[in-house]
Amino acid sequence: MKISGYILILFIIGFIGGCAKIVPPVGGPKDVTPPKVVKSKPAENALNFNEKKVVITFDEFIKFKDKEKEFVTSPPFKKKPEVILKYKDVVVNFREDLQPNTTYSLNFGNSITDNNEGNPIRDYEFVFSTGDYIDSLSFEGKVVSAFDLKPDKERLFVMLYDVFGDSVPMKILPAYTSKTNEKGFFRINHIKADTFMVVTIKDLNNNLLYDLNEDIAFSDSLLYLNNSFYHAPDTAAARDTARSDSAYYSRFKPQMVLHSFVNETKKQFLDKKERKLNNQMFFSFNAPLDTFQISIIDTTIKSPWFLKEENLTHDSITLWITDTTLIKRDTIKTVLIYLMPDSLNILRPKYDTLTMIYKAPKEQQQRRQKQKSENIELVSLTTNAKDGFDLNKIISVEANVPLDSIDLSKIQFTYTEDTVYKPVKFKLKRDSIHFRKFYIDFVPIPAANYSLIFDSLAISSIYRTYNDSTGIKFKAQKEDYYGAIKATMSNVHGDIILQVLDEKEVIVKMYTIRNDQLIKLDYLAPGKYLLKVIYDSNKNGRWDPGDYLAKKQPEKVEYYKDTLLVRSNWDVEVSWELGENEGKNPVENFTKGK
Repeated sequence: MKISGYILILFIIGFIGGCAKIVPPVGGPKDVTPPKVVKSKPAENALNFNEKKVVITFDEFIKFKDKEKEFVTSPPFKKKPEVILKYKDVVVNFREDLQPNTTYSLNFGNSITDNNEGNPIRDYEFVFSTGDYIDSLSFEGKVVSAFDLKPDKERLFVMLYDVFGDSVPMKILPAYTSKTNEKGFFRINHIKADTFMVVTIKDLNNNLLYDLNEDIAFSDSLLYLNNSFYHAPDTAAARDTARSDSAYYSRFKPQMVLHSFVNETKKQFLDKKERKLNNQMFFSFNAPLDTFQISIIDTTIKSPWFLKEENLTHDSITLWITDTTLIKRDTIKTVLIYLMPDSLNILRPKYDTLTMIYKAPKEQQQRRQKQKSENIELVSLTTNAKDGFDLNKIISVEANVPLDSIDLSKIQFTYTEDTVYKPVKFKLKRDSIHFRKFYIDFVPIPAANYSLIFDSLAISSIYRTYNDSTGIKFKAQKEDYYGAIKATMSNVHGDIILQVLDEKEVIVKMYTIRNDQLIKLDYLAPGKYLLKVIYDSNKNGRWDPGDYLAKKQPEKVEYYKDTLLVRSNWDVEVSWELGENEGKNPVENFTKGK
């Protein structure tokens, strides 16, 4: 009986405990509702506020997402406010006195989300005034890259200045500021009626000042804001999580479109240095070099002791050491001299003292302990010649070391016709920049079989080494593999550079046109393409960025409105009146190519 009583008691306790256990509900609709403001101190749109703190209380627990990137104040503060989270409260502590008779906007962007599902309050903005009224004018626009008309996903600061002068963005904080979204759109609310200078920058060092190495866009004319710029806040859209930014901003035409670029006078600095080979030094810079000098400081050496090889953009340099005494040294101390603009944009010499160290592989180190040698390899060659060789191209040949001479009599280039080998007429061209490259220029015959043989000793290097016998066999592409674009160009004025770009916006073909014409862009491999024009105002055959201090805008570019799908043995016909699609890049529509 006692045992039965104990069992009954335990059963009752377990039953009560089971009933008291709280089990979270399963299923149900997903929470898509963002947090809501239930109160704030001061109230939204408060007047005559002059405290050191703003507290905003929400109806649920919240968290921040990308607060440092999203949060912006207008006007900006010299000392950025402290923004902290306390349960359901967002607290903004000001670290300096507020300006009198000023409307302040605390723009949190999409940084405030609920704690569970991460639903954001879109474009949340808290506004108050230290005066008797709230300024109500707004300014909307868009910023895109001047080179490819795409928005910068890192987002740019848009600045309004009520003082004027070329150096103002470099020295003075703006009167109003905002940030672009991922589509490049921006809006600045609660502005007073006044005249402003408009500038946008990518603020790399987060100081709200323009530095010469940052992206910039600027308006050639001043902005006159009056009552026509009044824009009633759309609070419902701003809280709507289902709305996409692109849909929201498609409702209006930007009042201003700005084109960003990196100033021509970028600050120069050495980005990378290395000595992977004992006969080579490599230097990479953040921008193209105007001048470059190097000297050895730890020994006396006769000049010249190197060959200089630059890349096409002139921002990296490879030095091939020709002096055998230097090649044998593991450590070489050098001084680099190159020009760099100072704070006044005046080019001055910059001196960099560098120690270039070569670490040989272990097996090579062991061999060198027995016998010091130059360790210069034989000449090896690589080419772009392969089956399906593009009829648009010529053969490029690259060696592993700088070349000294090429013996044409030791190069055999033939094609097969009716089982008979016939010589190919070609021209050999040395690359004017790369000492390791040369080209075999010829007219490919569609579908022909080719044989290219470099006999031993055909190629010699600056180190008096030679190639082994090398042979390549390849077949040219068939003519009906290609398609073409027939473009009727109209409204052409001045020099226009017409480019055919592939899906990655790499240049496939390029032409200069000066008048209205029908131009056939042939021998295009099947795929999707863009057509782009550059308005080459200075007639130098390339796109040029702007110069803010010289008040020079970048050269304009324009894309054809659609991507074009090219098929084998087929012509795509388009008519393009220049100016009809200015400011738009159709690259996002590649999947919709005609």
